[in-house]
Parts: sequence; C-alpha cells; structure tokens
Amino acid sequence: MVFDISKFIGKFSEEAGEHISKINHSLLEYEKDTSNFDLLNQVFRSAHTIKGSSKILQLSYISEVAHKFEDVLEALRNKKIPPSKELFSIFFRSVDLMSEMVEKTVTGQKNITDENGICLELDRALDQKTMRVSEEKNETLSANPKKPEKKLQPTAKKPKSKKSVEPETTSTVVDNKPLKKTVETRTPEESIKVQAQKLDDSIKVMGEILSNHGRMKQGLIDLDEILKISKNYLEFSTNPEIASLQIQNTNSTPEAEIAKTLYSKIKKHASNMRDVMNIHGLLTEGLREKVLQLRMMPLSSAVETFPRLVRDLSASSGKEVDFILEGVDTEMDKRVIEKIGDPLLHMIRNSVDHGIERPEERKRKGKPRKGTLKVSARYEGESVHIEISDDGGGIPIEKIKKKAIQRNLRSNEDLSKMPDAEIANLIFEPGFSTSPIITDISGRGVGMDVVKENIVEQLKGSIQTETHPDKGTCFTIRVPLTLAVMRILLFSVSQTLFGFPISSVREIIRVQKSEIIEVVNKQAIRLRDQIIPVTELKKIINLPETNEREPEDSIILLLAMGNEMIGVMIDHLISEEDMEIKPLPSHMRNSDLASGATITGKGDVVILLHVPKIMAKSKIVQESKQTSHSPKKKKQHILIVEDSVSTREIEKSILESYGYQVDIASDGIEGLEKTQKFKYDLVLSDIEMPRLDGFALVEKLRNDAEYKHVPIIIVSSRDREEDKRRGIEVGADAYIIKGSFDQSNLLATVQSLI
Repeated sequence: MVFDISKFIGKFSEEAGEHISKINHSLLEYEKDTSNFDLLNQVFRSAHTIKGSSKILQLSYISEVAHKFEDVLEALRNKKIPPSKELFSIFFRSVDLMSEMVEKTVTGQKNITDENGICLELDRALDQKTMRVSEEKNETLSANPKKPEKKLQPTAKKPKSKKSVEPETTSTVVDNKPLKKTVETRTPEESIKVQAQKLDDSIKVMGEILSNHGRMKQGLIDLDEILKISKNYLEFSTNPEIASLQIQNTNSTPEAEIAKTLYSKIKKHASNMRDVMNIHGLLTEGLREKVLQLRMMPLSSAVETFPRLVRDLSASSGKEVDFILEGVDTEMDKRVIEKIGDPLLHMIRNSVDHGIERPEERKRKGKPRKGTLKVSARYEGESVHIEISDDGGGIPIEKIKKKAIQRNLRSNEDLSKMPDAEIANLIFEPGFSTSPIITDISGRGVGMDVVKENIVEQLKGSIQTETHPDKGTCFTIRVPLTLAVMRILLFSVSQTLFGFPISSVREIIRVQKSEIIEVVNKQAIRLRDQIIPVTELKKIINLPETNEREPEDSIILLLAMGNEMIGVMIDHLISEEDMEIKPLPSHMRNSDLASGATITGKGDVVILLHVPKIMAKSKIVQESKQTSHSPKKKKQHILIVEDSVSTREIEKSILESYGYQVDIASDGIEGLEKTQKFKYDLVLSDIEMPRLDGFALVEKLRNDAEYKHVPIIIVSSRDREEDKRRGIEVGADAYIIKGSFDQSNLLATVQSLI
C-alpha cells in the first residue's frame, strides 16, 4: 500500500509550528544567558522532534536542515564550539528556513531547496577552526555585523488582518518584507484552538438548556389541557359577559366551576412558564457567554513573535533593547486579536527604529546603554488597555509642527494652542512623516495612518499618545473585549434610538439649563471644580429639531477617552443592556459617527455611536468658526541632477506624468549653473557624479539664499548609515535609496515636500 502523507501534513505543520515557536523563544532566552543549558536542551528536543516527524513523512528537505541544526546544537552542548553572535545568527536563519519549508509543504509546493545555503553554514559552524577565524574578523556578539541577517520573520503563527500595516523602518533593517505566518494548515474552514475546559463548560450549559426544553414541552402539554377546558366552558356559555360574571359568582353552577378550574389552571401555568422562561433566559445567557469565551484568545498569540523581531531589529540597527511583555495573557475576541496584531507590530518596529537611541547616544544623554521597550495589557471594564512604551528620544514635536504647517494641516496659530499630546497625534494623519530617509517602507508616512484605521475605524477603539523629550513615548490603545456583544447604554435623541458602549460613559448627570455656562463662546458645565465642554448630540449628528417641549433640565452623558472628557446632551435615558452588535446596513457604512447597530427586545433598531469620532466632531461643532486656509499653490518646476541617462529619464518621465515641469542636468556643475539661472521648486540629485558630487552640490545650494529653504532630495545607491547621515547633515530634506526606489516613493516624497 502506498503511504499517503497528505493526510498527516496538517497535523505535522501544526506540531512543527509549535516547536518552531518554542525554539525561537528558547534561543532568545539562551542568547541572553548562555550558561542556561536547560534552554539549550529545550531547543535540542524541539529540533529533534521536527527531524523525526519530517523523516517519517519523507520530507527530506526539512529533516536534513533539522538534522544539521541538531548536530550544531549537540556540539554547542558538548562545548566543542563556543556561542557567538555569528552562531546565533545561523541558528535563527535555520529556524526561518525550516519554517519556510513547512509552509511550502502545506501549500503543496515542490522542489523546495535551501536557496540561501543555510545547510552549508551549519556544516561550517561545526568546524571550530572556521568559527574561531570568523570570530577574529567579527567581534563576538557585536551589535553591528557586517552582513545583516536576511530574514526578520518571526516563525510562529500570527493573526492575519485584512489590511496590512506597512512598517516604517529605515533601510538598515535587515528585511523589508512583512512578517509572515510560519505554519498554517490550508483547510477550507477557519479553525481556532479551544481549551478543553471551556468546551466542557459549554456542553454542560447546553445540557441544562435541553433539560429546560423538556420543561417547556411539558408546559405546552398543560396548555393543551387548558384549551380543552376552555372549549368545554364555551359549550356551556355562549355569552362572554355572563361567563365573566359567573367567575365572581359564588353559586355552584357548572359554568362557574369550569371557570374557576380554568382560572386556576391558567394562573398556575402562567407562573410555571414565567419560571421556565427565567431559567431559559439565564441558561441561554450562560451559553452565549461560554460560546463567546470559545472565541477568546490571549494577546500573546498576537505578540509571541515580537521578542524575536525586536532582537533582530536591534541587532541590525546597532541598538541594545530590553523588550518586556506584561499582561499578554489578557484575552480578547479572535476578531480583535486578528486586527490588533499588525498595528502593534508596526508600532514596535517604529519604537525600535525611531524611538530608542543608539548606545553611544544614550550614554551621552546619561541614559543606560540598553533601551527599554515594553508592551503591557490589562482589563478595564468592557475594554482592554494596551500600552506600548519606550524610554527613547520621544517624538520630535517641533518637527511635527513644521511638517504640519508645510502640509497645510494646521496653521501656526492652531498649533500654538494645541497641547503636545494632540500635536503628537498628527503622526496618524495619512502620509505624515518626519523621517528624512526614504525607503519602500520608511519615511513615506504610510503606516501610522493605517494603525489608526485598524484601531479606531475597524475595532472602534482609541489610541492616544504621550511623549517627552529624551524620556520616551507611550501609546495607549483601548479596544473592546469583543466585537460581538457589548454592554450598551440606550438613549434617545430627536425620537431616534442610539447607544454608547457603557465603558466609554464616565458619568451620567442631570443639570438645570441655568447651570450650563459659556467659556470662550463654548458651552460648558462646572463639575467638581472642573470645566467640561458640552454639546448637544443632535447638533453633532445633524438631527432635525422635534416638536417636543424643551425640559427644564438636561441629561448629560460624560464621555471619556484617556484624560480627555466631554459632555453630550441627550433627550431621554432608556436603559443599560448587553446587546449583540451587528454590522451597519449598507446605506450607513460610510457614516464615520456610527460603529454598528443592534436590535432591542421590542424589535427597535439602535445605532451604536463611535465615541472617538463623536468626541472629535464635538470639538468642531463647538468652534465659533473654523480656520480657513488658502489653497496651496502647486509648485511645478523640478530639477533632476543625475549622470545616469536611464535613471534621469525614468525620474523625468514619472514626474512629468504627474504634471510637474522637469529640467535635467548631467552632473553637479551643470545642475549648479541651472539653479543660478532659474528658481526651482525642488531639486533631485544623485551623489556619485563627475566634476561635482551630490553632497557638494547640496552644500553649495544651501549656502545660496535663493535655495536655503528649497526642498532637496538625494536619490543614491549608497545605503551606508554614514552616507545617509551626511546627506541629511549637508542639507537634504530626504534621502531615497535607489535599491528601494519605486514610483510611489518618489512621488510621495515630492508631494510631501512641495
């Protein structure tokens, strides 16, 4: 009989994924403490299991890698070779290769090979002499290896979101590709792991419901008996009015006896049915909770790959980072986990890349060489609060102000009135970036706006920023536990039903009209020595006025998001209920003020309002007039300075296709001459050019009063850190790596600068 391995691939991939995750975790810990041989043994056991199971399934390409990986681990256990930065790099690339091979096996790909020569590297690692020679060239555990690792992908499973978030990292990051799943069983149906105890509890509740169903069935039998008695009574009495009098008559007549019996039966049955329905309601609610719990997953399932990611990022960028995870056993709905993974990933990468400084810089500032990056989570009511904090340099507020004015997002007057936290939140605007280094994943302002999209728009949560110069930054994310069921505060405005998540309502107060004051032409109330702005909800959502008589007092819901609080006035308070949240109907999906809908027990439709959007809209409504900005004049003239004919023609073609007027120069001298004859709106320059290179050209232009503030972009194949730093130091506004060059990079950068 032919051995059909396809039946076992799914189980193998699941098991291999778990072992690969264990290997990653144990290797990370062992790298920190190479004296802990228990961790090394754990890695060895997992590698051995993968080798054995892949051999049985005749997956020779996997078993070969696992076997060689195991041999090197054995040599390390026996102290035949020393631990080193290079060795750990080989280990992690080996794990990535096994993960990739497992995934390709699941998807049915053939001709799977070791394209990067990892097996050869493992063989060389067994040669102690080779290792020692290598270590003489590369300092042991150096933070800046000459050859960066090719992969950053964590190897364990990560929830997949519909909209991927582009990480915003510099070109020094070793891999620009998004993280990918290591092992995924390709089955038509979506699957989820469930704890046995949760399943047992659900089955138990289901048994109770079935038992109660029997009692309800008996109630129907009793009801049939009542119907028979009612029929007999109707045969005795044809007049309903007489029958009603006979119930109260004390005379013993056949009609009266039947009526008394019927009344007694109905009363008893009604009482029994009430009890049964109460029990059924409790059981149904219990089952619903148990079923919802089946969908709950710990946050760790979304962040378990992050330690490996931080390790690789910090190593490639020459930084030292202590990564801390707290409260990651906090459980959330699977749908929330799937959507939160990518935003958190992006923010982690940004914290390592843009937040935490290099060791030498931290030392100059009087900080520890090693930076701290922490992700913590906790329950708060019906929500989960997640904090991503670092002790880095903080968000450059002045750069954000400059960029906001440049992009016409805010006026200088507006920015002067805004607190730093609100200014920092401008990084979530589409296309917003202060990074001068442009690659396919960095500096284009793509990413943080998608973070906001996932958290605020899709998850109906909120995100707030707190930053301090040279002390660090903290992002506070608030998301619901589940998107299926929420505790909702029901109320009406203009005879329309609405709801807020109860977790967003800090307080409900009733005030007299005379207690509403004006502060700087805005309505407000004084509550416990605090001035809180208030707005009529009907004005925020543009509801028409009704003919209802204005009450003497107002009901105000105090909505809170972080430290910010506003009051919204409503008409009538109705109730507080646990309700199933449904998607908005198609004609309402474009409304940013609504996050979902639900239906009451009476069948009335309730619109669930999106608190962050309501709070943001209230600020606009409160303004006496909005600041108007004159339309930005489009600047058209661009000079390209490039000695490569093909490169400058490509750049010229791209820019002209988008309406820009473009001149070209073949070297720095010609470019300088053209800038002296005409005032360009932007200059695009290469570095390696005859007669006058790009660095010198930028310096000369910056010394010219006419070009002191004209945007200049360097486009070069030089990707070394010192070249990028020099380019920015001499005055370039952006630095695009040719190796990462594409049309969107160029256009996005040009559009952001002029």
